[in-house]
Amino acid sequence: MTAHTSIARHRTEILNTEPQSLHPPSATIPASTHRGAPYMRLKQTWDTYSGLFTLADLMGFVGFWLYKGAFRRTIGVALVLGGMLLLGKKVDALGVDLKTALSGTGAFFVFSFVGGFSLMLVSGTFSKAALTKGETKGSNLLEDMKKDRKEIHRDRLWHQVYRYEQVLHPTEDRRAELKQIHAEHDRLEDMCDPNRAARLAESEQRHCETIIHRLGLTEDGWRIAFEHAMQVPRGIAMLAHRYRYDLTYIKDWYDGAPFHHTDTKLSEHFDYHGSLTAARADLHLSPMSWMGKTRRRMTQKMWFKLITRAVQLRVANACAQLDRQFPNFQFTTDLFLWPTRENAQMVRDVLGEDALDLLNTTRHQMFRKVFHHDFDLAHKLMQKAIYPNFAGATELRQAYDPQYVVGELSDEWCTDVHRYDRAFRQTPLAELKRQRLRRMARIEQRRLRNYLRRYPDLVADVDPAAHRAVRVAYHINHHHLKDMIDADRAPTDDAPVTWLQRNLPALADKRQPDRPRCVADILAHTITHADAFTRKLLAVRMHHELTRLELEDYEFYLKRILQ
Repeated sequence: MTAHTSIARHRTEILNTEPQSLHPPSATIPASTHRGAPYMRLKQTWDTYSGLFTLADLMGFVGFWLYKGAFRRTIGVALVLGGMLLLGKKVDALGVDLKTALSGTGAFFVFSFVGGFSLMLVSGTFSKAALTKGETKGSNLLEDMKKDRKEIHRDRLWHQVYRYEQVLHPTEDRRAELKQIHAEHDRLEDMCDPNRAARLAESEQRHCETIIHRLGLTEDGWRIAFEHAMQVPRGIAMLAHRYRYDLTYIKDWYDGAPFHHTDTKLSEHFDYHGSLTAARADLHLSPMSWMGKTRRRMTQKMWFKLITRAVQLRVANACAQLDRQFPNFQFTTDLFLWPTRENAQMVRDVLGEDALDLLNTTRHQMFRKVFHHDFDLAHKLMQKAIYPNFAGATELRQAYDPQYVVGELSDEWCTDVHRYDRAFRQTPLAELKRQRLRRMARIEQRRLRNYLRRYPDLVADVDPAAHRAVRVAYHINHHHLKDMIDADRAPTDDAPVTWLQRNLPALADKRQPDRPRCVADILAHTITHADAFTRKLLAVRMHHELTRLELEDYEFYLKRILQ
């Protein structure tokens, strides 16, 4: 039998295998019946999530159950049999003396404890071997799969985040940047390619880098700065402090490979990145709020681990399967998770059309096992693993960015959740709450404008960045600024007028004795630290947009793989 005949035969067997129905006919088990409905729900739950587990996983679960409960179950058996022994009775069903049965509890304990531990050991060995093989096949090296959409990311970040920074600078600054880009265009473009940059003299490189580090007031300037930061090797400190904008977020985000356990950069940013943690600290969130977010984050991590582990195990096994059939060709992870035209042509040129068909069939069969080859199901499961990143970023931006809430930048806040949320049901109450928050934010911002009109000297001769910082400070109630202005105080009046304002500032005084205590002092403090507010605000906006891009990227990956 020839190799091509074997491939064709194997492909025919796979194609003739009928996939199990995700939704069995209602005529077989009527959903409306009292006994049928629970069964149907259980069956649908199994059909939905069974693809995330392998036989080795089930062995591990059984082993863990036996191992964890060995002592407890043995004590229970011993107590029952011991009680019967004290009563002088026999176990008639077994036909043995109670003393003999009691002595057997030791064997029961050994079987449960040792057997459970052995099952966990075997399961872990199989899974670890497959995952390690997946690592050697490049499962952790698919950062370029994410970078392949770099131009989309770059353009979205400009239009959704950084183009709004233009209005903070004079028109002549933007014109000067465009003029400088035009004069140095070729050399700036060369600097974005390490190979071409190496051909420039060292003095030219230093001159161009000085220009690039100041770019970002125009779209062309942003494109050059972004490409230079992403393409040229640079340390994190350089990305954070040398460029006009902090680009460490996206550089670090590109370090995680899709469908791999390393693709958790955005959740790590939210928890630990300096500017984001500083923005959250400004909000003074309650412990109950943190508890709710912690629970959601734990659930997210569980889903992400289950899904990425299932995908990596299936990919590793598929690579091993095809490697056995084509020992002179090494199948790698990207052939399954990154099905490009170039990869298809390479397989066709080296192995032939039948091998390419077998690769496509194996890929479809593999993802059918995980997601039942159902895009809606795949999208729903994947969103359970990554949607909380977007939800948390949206909540943070809602709390920190007044322009986002009132709709000055765009109208996306009221549509974001509905547009991207397929995994969690949205209630009418949540929509009403969002509408109420928008109305309240608009009323509050109007109240701030009216107050500043009454006391124009408070913000006289401040630049647009400082004025935006004042709006943010009022929105987050920085040093009780909102409380004081809403109480319609005079700028230098720090006398309390309500119980809340009388007690909360007093408590804050004990923790922050040097904090500003009147509206004028708070505004002066805010204006002085306008750069810090800008840095935190841009971090919040950048992080939010990256979580939106993550949702869209995974939707794109799934469509490409499952088509």
